[in-house]
Amino acid sequence: MTEPRPNFDLPPLTEKSGFPWVGIVLMVVALGVVAWWILSGKPQHPGHETAFAALERQLDKDRTTLDAERLKGVEMTQQLEAMKQAYELGKVPDKRQAIADYTALEAAHRVQREKVKALTAQFQEKLANLHKVQ
Repeated sequence: MTEPRPNFDLPPLTEKSGFPWVGIVLMVVALGVVAWWILSGKPQHPGHETAFAALERQLDKDRTTLDAERLKGVEMTQQLEAMKQAYELGKVPDKRQAIADYTALEAAHRVQREKVKALTAQFQEKLANLHKVQ
């Protein structure tokens, strides 16, 4: 007697499928295209470039003004030093008038310093706004 062969219903053998490289490559390429499209697109605001150019022009003008005011302050400092030195060396004919002139120039110099501080603060604020616009 022969024994009957067992009959198992097994699925047919299939080969192992490989890693889905094609799908991953296509996704990477698609993400690269989307990133390029976003980065190379037009700015979000149409007036962005105009505002940026206007702020740059205003900053250039303010920088010129600030430099001129700083130069005035430096010249006043030099005048104060020269007046002080002339007084100390006794090269002034009227000492009371020399002291009055020195005091007046020193007060003007103080006002000039405050003006330069204010202009510098305004310039720094505008520069910060320019960086925000960028």
